[in-house]
Amino acid sequence: MILSTLALLAFQSGHLDQVLQDAAAHAEKGNFGAAVTLLEKAGVDGSNNAAALTRLGVYMLRSTEAQIASGALRGLMINDAFLAAADLLEQAADLDDATPEAYENWSEALLNGGDKRNALRAAEAGIKRHPQELAPLLQRARVHVADANDSADPEKKIASFKAAIKDYDKAVKMDRKAVAPCLLQGQTVILEAYAHGDKGDPGAARKQAAKSWSEALKRDQAAVNLSKMCEWLGSEAVPLLEKIDKSGGEDATMQWYMGYAEFSVAPRNWDRVRARFERSLELEPGITNCWFFLAQGAFDEGVRIQAEGEGERADRAYRYAARAWGEYLISNGPTHRASVLSGADGGAGAIATLKWLAGKAVMRGEFEPAIRINLWITQSTPADVESWNNLAFLYRDSGKAEKALPAYAQAARLSPEDPQVLNDWAVIYHYYLKTEDKKAEDLYQKAITMAEEILSDPVGLASEEETRIRIGLRDARNNLAKLQRGDRHNG
Repeated sequence: MILSTLALLAFQSGHLDQVLQDAAAHAEKGNFGAAVTLLEKAGVDGSNNAAALTRLGVYMLRSTEAQIASGALRGLMINDAFLAAADLLEQAADLDDATPEAYENWSEALLNGGDKRNALRAAEAGIKRHPQELAPLLQRARVHVADANDSADPEKKIASFKAAIKDYDKAVKMDRKAVAPCLLQGQTVILEAYAHGDKGDPGAARKQAAKSWSEALKRDQAAVNLSKMCEWLGSEAVPLLEKIDKSGGEDATMQWYMGYAEFSVAPRNWDRVRARFERSLELEPGITNCWFFLAQGAFDEGVRIQAEGEGERADRAYRYAARAWGEYLISNGPTHRASVLSGADGGAGAIATLKWLAGKAVMRGEFEPAIRINLWITQSTPADVESWNNLAFLYRDSGKAEKALPAYAQAARLSPEDPQVLNDWAVIYHYYLKTEDKKAEDLYQKAITMAEEILSDPVGLASEEETRIRIGLRDARNNLAKLQRGDRHNG
């Protein structure tokens, strides 16, 4: 009774406009649930007001999406929520003053609820009712694309993409100012090419799609996401970027986009990628994420060259990659750390690759990039004994013994019974700092004792580990004897 009274007041007293404004204010803040509650309390769901029903249905749709993102909705509850929104929007669409928005969102709710057949029906009803409006036409194309993406039948997949392209072609001509139809047209042309499998020609499709992006840029350059354009078009985006670059090649950001376009296509032309990103850095050193693309691009190029049997050229590419990673990790270490550690393997693969690249650099005496890489690894995986030991070694052999000492100490704290770690720690005191001989002697002696204890019962010890322990024992004995003779020459 109370709810009916509120509804009656809302619609008879002219307060509906205020209720809709209040709901819109909630929605603008992302509080879609509050907007839904407000409209439901006002009795909108029982009304014959197309505009109000459409707003309620749209807010229900957005609220459902927000609850899915937060984890509040799961399983069948998701479908039920989308279909509930679809019911409200269908009510709105059945009314005489229904807007294109009602049909578009009715179709979208059904699509999200897994009912593609009726989603298509809703979009087509909108096209019939509003034949000169973009929204229902674009929605029908969206349903066709969803059908294509979900289809396991290559012929049906291709047919659905073609149907979507036909709708996008019509939309591009229908509204000569709209940008979205152009972009969607270009994207779908590329998707359709890939749907042909080995018989497709994505390169030719990108050339064709570039015409769609060119038209979008003419209509409203500010509405075109240049990064996305680069991802879709690859190197075909470069002429478009050059056309809108009014700086004559002196704009660092445009050089970045051109580098990103070259990077985003396969097979990749490494020379062009490198030239663009290096030029961007030359113009503006602060665009430090250029180093990521240079690092990854050089590594990929090394892999490619190595597969062709050109080991020396591959090594040059790997060393370039190590230098670029070193530069990138200085300014973007925390960002890259978060990305790497969130991987399925906890970053193990990426970290192993970085260690390997650091080794390539050290083999040619390039200590600084290796130091930067290993420093980042110790910060990212602070329990990694090998990285602390590597970092200490790199500091030591690059003439930074004072910095090596705390790194060796940390390695020893993490692995206090490792003979090799103990020996290496002692070496810093013995040969480099030439201080605290007693500490060095104690460490050598402990390394010897631990190694002898481990080797006395080597059952279950991997052969590589046994070899490593024997080397640690040998080195500790030799170094202890030299220390006791007063010999400070390491070699």
